[in-house]
Amino acid sequence: MAEIKRHLRAFHSVETRSESADKVVKCLWTGCTTDIRTDGLAKHLRDVHLRVGARRCSHCGKRVSRKDAMKRYEKRCKALQSALASEGTRNWGYGTPSGH
Repeated sequence: MAEIKRHLRAFHSVETRSESADKVVKCLWTGCTTDIRTDGLAKHLRDVHLRVGARRCSHCGKRVSRKDAMKRYEKRCKALQSALASEGTRNWGYGTPSGH
């Protein structure tokens, strides 16, 4: 993320340090209308536009920005929930030791 911050300072005259953290700017990405504090701009660019660290759900194909976002998304992914439900139904009571 340091590279993004250096780029913002060098080419766009945007200061991302804590002294200017409360300043709100428009995202510099063409077509993006997000208003964001300068201290969050580099993270926004990395996660939303550059998709560094992006993950794709193996069950439905949806892309999310980061590993932690994927963990949250998996809790509500209908395709994953459906797969888990059918897996549980198939295995319910089968292949378990009888105790004899």
